Amino acid sequence: MYDLVGVVALVAVLCLLIIVLRRIQTMFLLINKENESMRAELSVTNAMLRRLDGDSQGLVSSLVRLSRNITDNHIGRSIDAAHINLENKLNRIVSSLDFIRTNFTTYLGDGVALSYLIGDIPLYVNCNDTGVAANVIIGGNYEPDNIAVLLSFLKPDSVFVDIGANLGVFSVIVGAYTERTAAKIYTFEPNPEIFELLKRSLAINGFAERVTAFPIALGETEGTLGLAIPVGVSGGATLLTDRQDIRDFDPDGTALRVVKVAVKRLDDVMPADFTCDLVKIDVEGKEAEAIEGMKGIIGRSDAIKMIIEKLDVRQEYTAKLWRKLTECGLSVYTINARSVLEEVSEFEAFSSFRGYILASKERAFESLERDRIAIWPEALFSPSRPAAEGRLDSSADRGDLLFYGPYWPLRAGLYEIVLDAEITGDIRIIITERKGHPVADCNIANNRGFFRVDQDLSQFECVGRARNGPASIALRRIALIRRG
Repeated sequence: MYDLVGVVALVAVLCLLIIVLRRIQTMFLLINKENESMRAELSVTNAMLRRLDGDSQGLVSSLVRLSRNITDNHIGRSIDAAHINLENKLNRIVSSLDFIRTNFTTYLGDGVALSYLIGDIPLYVNCNDTGVAANVIIGGNYEPDNIAVLLSFLKPDSVFVDIGANLGVFSVIVGAYTERTAAKIYTFEPNPEIFELLKRSLAINGFAERVTAFPIALGETEGTLGLAIPVGVSGGATLLTDRQDIRDFDPDGTALRVVKVAVKRLDDVMPADFTCDLVKIDVEGKEAEAIEGMKGIIGRSDAIKMIIEKLDVRQEYTAKLWRKLTECGLSVYTINARSVLEEVSEFEAFSSFRGYILASKERAFESLERDRIAIWPEALFSPSRPAAEGRLDSSADRGDLLFYGPYWPLRAGLYEIVLDAEITGDIRIIITERKGHPVADCNIANNRGFFRVDQDLSQFECVGRARNGPASIALRRIALIRRG
């Protein structure tokens, strides 16, 4: 019995040993298979590494070639850009020489010459005059800060009254900026010789039908008065009152000459319902009288803005002018360098100021920095369709034209361009000068952009194009604000 139990136990142990040995054998077989799999994977990995090594060397070679190509292309583009820049400069020189050849001041005889304002605007001048005429002849850039203020308020339907027009600088400039619009211009000049030159300037510019010219002086009462004209400075002519005698100003009769001229009140000259929004008064000390004679028009014109010369600081003159302005409910601003306005609320500050002032019923301007111009749709051209009802609608494919114009003068400087428009897609603005030579380029983002012009442009063009794809625009106004 005991032996049988021992035999059974021995058999059981042997069976367990056999099972363990088989398990060990199975494990070794699995390990061997895994080793073979790992060896195969290692072989594949080595092959991949060899390929990657070859690819990396090829990649390095490709990068080297790409770098060389980029460098070559960059140099090529730099050369192309330099060539284009040089070509533009040469074209500008040729254009300037052409302008000098065709637009140089020409003497016509009898003391009269044909000269040009900035913007290629022809103007007849008196060569014997050392005032306005001399400034026009030596460059054509006359009173730029005052003109900039006037133009900053100009609209397509403006009504401009030029009192004391002289040769008509302000009138012809406003005429040039309002072509193809409904704007109206009324100009007054009592000096008979200067008035004839003014009429010729209006005719040569094609403004004779759009500008109404009056050979009279404007004052507070109707009548006939003497106009004292300084020899050689026709722009300094002033009306003599009934109580003034020419001998009080020119005892020996060599510095002044006097002509009789008609004087009327502007309220009597214009229709009873006449209104205007822009006025310039330069009448050599008789500004208060001119304002008194147009109080009715001022009262009816809610948006009126008046640019007035104030060169006299005498107490009697300044007190009378200040009183007339305040009686009409006008706020007063001095016009300073770079066309910056500064409000004057006290008589003492007004009395001591010498220069040009702005008188306005409105006090809330978008900015007191008036070195800006507005380009209205009426001044632009479009390949799609003309502007209508104060809006220009245009669409174009990538790179194609949306609009262009207006061919006005533009002073050198840094400009912010602001578009009052609905824009779909991306557009860019190219600034060109005479004959289409590009001088600046800017992309428009959020209806704004910046560009710089390094020198004055006599006739600039604002060209709008679709940039990255199709684009469309519904344009109401472009504002160019000179920032520096």
